[in-house]
Amino acid sequence: MTTTNISLSFTDLPLLVQEKIIKYFSYTELSRLRSISKHFHRLCSEELNRGYLQLETIIHDLQKQIKIKLPRRESERHKVEKFDLLNKICIFLNLASFINKI
Repeated sequence: MTTTNISLSFTDLPLLVQEKIIKYFSYTELSRLRSISKHFHRLCSEELNRGYLQLETIIHDLQKQIKIKLPRRESERHKVEKFDLLNKICIFLNLASFINKI
C-alpha cells in the first residue's frame, strides 16, 4: 500500500469555503491579510466592504432616529445637550462614507 503526501494551501480550497473561513477573522486581521497577495487582497477587501456596508445601513438608521428626536430649528438644536457631539459624529460618518466611495 502506498501513501501519497498531499499538501493543500488555502487558495486550493473552493472560493465559497475561503469566504466562509474569512468571515471568522476580525477587521484588523482582514486588513493585515490583504497584503499577502492579490487573491487575499480581493477576498479580504470584499469582506471588509460587506461589513462596512452593513455598518453604514445601521448608522444611517441611527442618524434618522437621532434627527427625529432633535428640534427642527437649527437654533433650537444647539440648546439640546450633547448636540455638538452628535453633530461631530454625523460629520465623521459622512466623511468616512465619502472616503470609502473614492
